[in-house]
Parts: sequence; C-alpha cells; structure tokens
Amino acid sequence: MCFKFHRPEEMREKHVHHRGMTGGEEQPAMEINDNLNTYEKWIASPEGTSIETRTHELVSSLLPSTGGKRLLGVGCKTGRDLVFFRNLGYLVTGTETSRVLIDAARQKISPGIDLHLGDSEDLPFSDSEFDVVTIMTSLESTENPLQAIREAVRVSRASVVLTLINHASPFAQRIRISSFPAPAFHSFRVFEAIRLVRAAMPGVPVEWGSIVFFPAGWYPRAEGIDRKIPWRKNPFGSIAGISFPVTYHFRTLQEPLRANVEVRLRENRRVPGTACNRER
Repeated sequence: MCFKFHRPEEMREKHVHHRGMTGGEEQPAMEINDNLNTYEKWIASPEGTSIETRTHELVSSLLPSTGGKRLLGVGCKTGRDLVFFRNLGYLVTGTETSRVLIDAARQKISPGIDLHLGDSEDLPFSDSEFDVVTIMTSLESTENPLQAIREAVRVSRASVVLTLINHASPFAQRIRISSFPAPAFHSFRVFEAIRLVRAAMPGVPVEWGSIVFFPAGWYPRAEGIDRKIPWRKNPFGSIAGISFPVTYHFRTLQEPLRANVEVRLRENRRVPGTACNRER
C-alpha cells in the first residue's frame, strides 16, 4: 500500500521539518511518525499482510530470472520490500528522502542492506550501478514521475520493475479519501504508467499485469480466488506491476563511400577490399 510522505526539498540530518516536493507547507517529523504508525498498523493487519503477499508474488513474476543480483529499491519507505528482495538473494540498496523513514527502515532491515538519503528524481548513484531497480508504490508521490523513471533507467543495467496503485480501482479511491496519504498523492491508470515508461525508453518491450481484483476489505478471504484470476495484461486489479529491460539498440548504417579515393600502386597487385587488380 502506498502512503504519502512529503519529500524534503533539502535533506538535513538535524532538522525535524521536511518540505514537500511541490513546495507546500513543511511536514513535521511528528506527522511523518503518525503516518508511519498508521501504515505499520495497516500492513500488520490480516488485510494488509494479504495484499503485501500478493504484491510480492506479482513482483516475483516480473523480476528477471537471470542476470546480476545488485538491486536498488527507490522510495523504500520502512524497508519491508528490501527485506523481501534480500530473502530472494539480491544484494540490496534502498533510498528514501526522509531521515525519519531511513531511521525507521534501519530498525526493520536485515544486515547487509544499505540505506541512503536520495531523491528519486536525482539518484546519488553512477550510471548502470545496479542490475535491477524497483519503484514500489512510490511513483505516486513524485513530483515528476517521468524523471523518476528516467533516473531508474540511468542507474540500471538490466531491468526496472514498478508497482503502483491502479487509479481506476476502489482501492485507490479509498486511499485518496483516507487521512493519509497527503493530497499530493497521484495514482496512475495502468496505461498511463506504460506511456510514461515508453516516453523514458521509446520502443521498449513492457511486461505488465495487475492483482487484487476484489475490495481490500475482502482480504485475506479472497486471496485464493485472486490467485486464480489471470493477471498478465489485466488492467482491472488494484495493484499493477510493470517491468521492462534496460537495453539499448544500436544500428550501423551500411552506406558506400561516396568520395573518390586515389590508389597509387608501385606494381600490379590486387587493391585491398576489391576483387580486381588496378592498373598503374
């Protein structure tokens, strides 16, 4: 489930206020903690645990089956997804823009997971530093989603995986009218998100699907039925997943050399690259 924390304009170690990305009023650390407590209470409930399980099953289906194991989780929140990826065998790094969230994540993650302060639209990593980059229901809280996807592409050498709250679902409406996330939350329609991906990487093949086809309050009772519904290319679930390879294609133009070239030979012999002799 996505929950909204205002992204700080400046990430400062000692200050207790964080400014939203859209330039709104500052969000106190106490408010962030309140949101954290609400989120943790929901995720620990039978409903939240069931939906998180289904989300992780969706992501497992979208992750590459081969390749490197360095993974970056952008917008890692409290680190629950990072632990999931670590258990899959990945070497995991996570980023968040709030020191409060980083501190909360440190209490939950397993040893060997690195955490960094970092803006999803300007990641503090080198090009192609990771094999896989994930953005797990965090695109909704970015000011510039396209730039966030471009940054994910930049630091990945193999693939990018996104999950998001489907705008058309009752689940998204429930989140929007709840006390969290903040009004800056923006959910995406599945095809809207796919268009953003293809704007970042024109022509890239995209694998996508969705899960959680029933009202959230029906889970975990509906979990078994949910698994039986085909998820690939199904836009009707509340949680959508998108994956695409980070592959660059190069085209070599094979054109004849149009300039006249004078070849001087001391004796009668074959001109390199030709099937005939040249007269002196």
